[in-house]
Amino acid sequence: MDLSEIIKELEEEENRKMGKTGPNYKLLLFKYLSKWKWFAAGIVLCLAVAFLVAHFSTPQFQIKATLLLKDKEKGADFSSNAVVNNMMGFAPSSSVENEAEVFKAQSLMIKACQELRLNNNFYVPRGWMRWKEIYGNEVPFKITIHEINEFQPEVDRNYIILEAAGDNSFTVDDPLAGTGTFSYGEKIANFFGTYSVEPNPDYNPIFENLEQPVRISFFDHVAIGRALAQELDVKIVNKLASVIEISINQQHPLKGKILLEKLIEVYNMETEDDKNRTALNTIAFIDEQLVDLTAELEEIEKKEEQFKLRNNITDVGSESQLFLSSTAANRQQISELSVQ
Repeated sequence: MDLSEIIKELEEEENRKMGKTGPNYKLLLFKYLSKWKWFAAGIVLCLAVAFLVAHFSTPQFQIKATLLLKDKEKGADFSSNAVVNNMMGFAPSSSVENEAEVFKAQSLMIKACQELRLNNNFYVPRGWMRWKEIYGNEVPFKITIHEINEFQPEVDRNYIILEAAGDNSFTVDDPLAGTGTFSYGEKIANFFGTYSVEPNPDYNPIFENLEQPVRISFFDHVAIGRALAQELDVKIVNKLASVIEISINQQHPLKGKILLEKLIEVYNMETEDDKNRTALNTIAFIDEQLVDLTAELEEIEKKEEQFKLRNNITDVGSESQLFLSSTAANRQQISELSVQ
């Protein structure tokens, strides 16, 4: 007699005794214990899934920066001058909300990525099918992009596997060209464009082993800039203060820090350029107005002179000055004669 039959007999006996007045927890326990294999299998499956997620998940670091912006509504600025606004015919508006949206602009992030040359990401193996991103002096190689293909062929992966083969050579596993050996400084063509590899003079062997393979991904700075702009989070810390907070998640904390610093630098440069353009346009506008006003005044003076000549009108001011001068001279002569 198996366990299910025993449970069935116990259930019938208890039902006869209790008259089905309430649940029998003892029978329920025996009933679920008969399925212990499924419970054990479910627990093992959940642990396996949790292990796989923890193994293949890439850790992300949140990098934040807080900025104090100059709100034109709360401070003086050349372009916010009332006289200039009246002359220009419009009043430029700016606020913390506007500046926060400017930080989200893809053009700023694209320019930051271009200046940082973020065309490549570098990874080293960390266990089975796991890769860890490295950056800066952790990278043993330096990639120089010479030319980017306008039309890039479709490949199954956008990265190469590079491994040192000697003091002056290395091997490259390319998805399009296959595996080959090259020398440092030699130009190599692949699906992305033309590039060359040099040893990184700032490489610190404490961080990584030079002998292990390095996975190098290739990206267009426009595409990577747009992707990073989507990941950038900008929020206003306090509506009463001109303070915003920008944050981004990155696999490498140093890379994220340098990226935010460069983004802020690009923002400051763009802001200064915009102020300079506004100042130059305002000065040019004022100079143009002064030229027109000078021409109008000269025309009025000419018409005034012509009117005086046509109507024989003398200059009252000059005549009065001459009369006073002659009167003073006459009085002086009379005084001299009186003294004599």
